[in-house]
Amino acid sequence: MPKKESDLPVVMVDDEEEILFGAGYLLNSQGIRSVTALSDGRELMPLLQSEKAGVIVLDLFMPHVSGTELLPQLVQNYPEVPV
Repeated sequence: MPKKESDLPVVMVDDEEEILFGAGYLLNSQGIRSVTALSDGRELMPLLQSEKAGVIVLDLFMPHVSGTELLPQLVQNYPEVPV
């Protein structure tokens, strides 16, 4: 059965490039074409000011800014976006 393409914008944040690559490949293979991959948690909040996210995949343990630090900000500022 062919995969239906999706316009759902996915933002992934993980400091491990292999995880970003693998997850991006998996999402693309399932028809999700709008995938933004960030390797530094500090990039997420500025990105969300200019781009819409339909869902955010967030690594909890990263250097600089961890997912556990970002999560409360995301819930407060973007409550409609599943994380």
